Amino acid sequence: MNYITTFFKKNVLANNVVILFVMTIAGMLLSVFVKGENIIDLINYHYYLGYSFVSGDTDRYLALGGPNGFLNPILEVPIYLYITYFNDYPDIIYALQGIWYGVALFFLFKIITLFVEPKSVKNSLFILLCLILATTRQAIWIQIGTSTNEIPMLCLDLCGLYIILRTLKFPERQNFKDFILAGLIMGIALGLKMTSSHVCISAGLMLILCRNSLKISYKNICLFALAGFIGFILINGFFMYKLWILYGNPFFPFLNNIFKSEYAPPIPFRDTSMIFRFYYPLFPLFFYFIKDPLRSGEITDYFFGFSYAVLAFYILWAIWKKCTKKTKPDENLINALAVFLILDWFSGMYMFGILRYFVVYCALTSFFVPYLFFKIYQKYNSKMALSCLFIFLLYALLYNPFFYLGVVFRHNLKQYIAIEKINIPDNALVKLYGNCTSFLVPFLAQNSTFKAVPYHHLCLGLKVCGFFGKGEDFIEKYKFKEEREKIVNAHTGPVIYFFDTEKMNLPEEISGEENFDEEKKLIERSFFLKMIPIEKYKDMIGFLELKKMNLYKETVEDLKNNYYCRQIKTNIENRIDICVPRELKRQILKDDY
Repeated sequence: MNYITTFFKKNVLANNVVILFVMTIAGMLLSVFVKGENIIDLINYHYYLGYSFVSGDTDRYLALGGPNGFLNPILEVPIYLYITYFNDYPDIIYALQGIWYGVALFFLFKIITLFVEPKSVKNSLFILLCLILATTRQAIWIQIGTSTNEIPMLCLDLCGLYIILRTLKFPERQNFKDFILAGLIMGIALGLKMTSSHVCISAGLMLILCRNSLKISYKNICLFALAGFIGFILINGFFMYKLWILYGNPFFPFLNNIFKSEYAPPIPFRDTSMIFRFYYPLFPLFFYFIKDPLRSGEITDYFFGFSYAVLAFYILWAIWKKCTKKTKPDENLINALAVFLILDWFSGMYMFGILRYFVVYCALTSFFVPYLFFKIYQKYNSKMALSCLFIFLLYALLYNPFFYLGVVFRHNLKQYIAIEKINIPDNALVKLYGNCTSFLVPFLAQNSTFKAVPYHHLCLGLKVCGFFGKGEDFIEKYKFKEEREKIVNAHTGPVIYFFDTEKMNLPEEISGEENFDEEKKLIERSFFLKMIPIEKYKDMIGFLELKKMNLYKETVEDLKNNYYCRQIKTNIENRIDICVPRELKRQILKDDY
């Protein structure tokens, strides 16, 4: 603890405190201005996980929230508390969520100043350009102030990388404590959210590959790795132990091909909707010639591909210089950063291939690419290099902020999450059909005590969990179904139904309208992207038609004859329907509409 205190006393002087404060306020204001939220993830599992952790509610172990309902809930606590106390003041929630990005900007600033000191107006404007460019990268822009939790990972990972790069800048002053602190911070990030794994792996490999040029000892590399492991266990060990005791898989349901829990199929639950191909490095703009790659909705950030192309050429040039022994000592640090970035691109693409997980890559390439042009301009007084910088600035200021609509921008909200008042009777059984229904539980639990069980929690990725075998998700086939049936069979009170209507294709006679078929869309999309062969496609479509006929076979008549069904009032984009016993209609629902 004394070392950590000393570290910050030595490195955060008065001017840095001011900069941190200004950037934090900037992050808060930007979040309030954008008002973005990936609402699907929020109502699918983020909000419910925060509630389950704070309240000690064990219903989450019946798979409310689907596969993602078993992730570490610590990161979800803030958004749950914000909604609990500031739901009537959405701007306060956005401001608080924006703190993460403000602090991330500060650490990005500190990394940039390792290479470009803000001692002149020209240098200061360049740093500002890089910060603006980073802010408006698509992967970052669509997540500022949202509950997706990639921005907190950006903050922690940039902090760890700054400590590493700072100590590598002066090899003669390397301190093993810096490696321990950096490893601990990045290990904590990994424990909070496993999507940081590619950043941690890349940082470790970068230290190994650059060991000789930067005079890094094996001892410091091992201490970095050990501290990372300790940080990971400190923040995630308890939840891994709990998952192991309950399900026999510390990463449940992920990596179930290894641990083979009886609660889920023996598959890794890895999203392979964007499969890595080895020829991608040769054609970095290939991503923009196929539909919906990198799972971003619509890729408009062409800088993502361009930055990789520049990075690849730089790596080849750096290797040539090293082989010809022309590398200068002052180039070692930028070369190390380039090595980290190329490793992060490969590892991130191989492990996930999802654009919004590349926040660290996008932030750092927003400095790395302009820095190369900046150095060319300084060395050759090149007007072309200066023109490229100007184009980058225009692109940063205009493109994603004004033309990208791939995220829900939620303006004119009176409440962050608005739901009509529903009075669930005590001792009721709440049946939740579809993905985006678990968020109802914390609201409903404010005034009553009930049991909640999930049905047909479909996965938004064919090879994650939704369509293995003949298409059953793990709630409908494995041990979760047995446990759910025990609860249902033992229940003697009233039963309330909630349907994520669009995902569940609720029958027209119940919902009052023909609903959009989400499953069919996913199958057709995957077939279009050549993720499944035509034989499998036909089998899935045939099974889907069979499923639609049998899904509500046992309940549809009961709902038609004994229940009152209608859409509930809410300010989310998903339509949620409720079905209540007719005799309890006035007690549960305030009015009709």
